[in-house]
Amino acid sequence: MSDPNKEPNVKQELFFGQMSKLLEKLIDNVKKLKDASSKSIAEAEFDALQHKQQEMIGELVEMDKLVKDHALPVPSQMQKKVQAQLLEFQKMNKEYVDNLRARLSMIQFSAPNKLKKDKPPQDE
Repeated sequence: MSDPNKEPNVKQELFFGQMSKLLEKLIDNVKKLKDASSKSIAEAEFDALQHKQQEMIGELVEMDKLVKDHALPVPSQMQKKVQAQLLEFQKMNKEYVDNLRARLSMIQFSAPNKLKKDKPPQDE
């Protein structure tokens, strides 16, 4: 006979369903961030998306902590779905970070050139 504490119950399935929905929102948000990082948008809009992502990641960390602290069994179907969502989020987030790095390097590259152009000629 199997241990009832080790088998997922309805509450646990609902919990993992909520986790999956949160991951869907997180993926949607990081897609918006990735798109925004490749074009010019208002800083306030960009900051709001970043803040939202930080909040959702915080919620996800708390949910993960509950799973670990209570040794909750993850339904196999849900485990596959959550893992796929995490992989998708990681991929999208990497693309977002890469876009930011590219923009930063363009800014750093163009700033010294602009300074040289703005500098008055010096008499020798």
